[in-house]
Amino acid sequence: MIICHCRGITDRDVQAAIDRGASSMRQVTCHGPAKGCCGSCGTTIRGMLCESLQTSDHPGSESA
Repeated sequence: MIICHCRGITDRDVQAAIDRGASSMRQVTCHGPAKGCCGSCGTTIRGMLCESLQTSDHPGSESA
């Protein structure tokens, strides 16, 4: 799914940045694929970050 229409960035691109260690909006926008042009992607990226942090805080919460 396209998250950033300014740059054509997908959810997979953002997830790849998170998988490489981005843990904040600033890290995704400064070092990842999205650059924070208009800001419309911010809510989705923050949601993905929160979900990632919750999953990493509870390693047993993922089904094997």
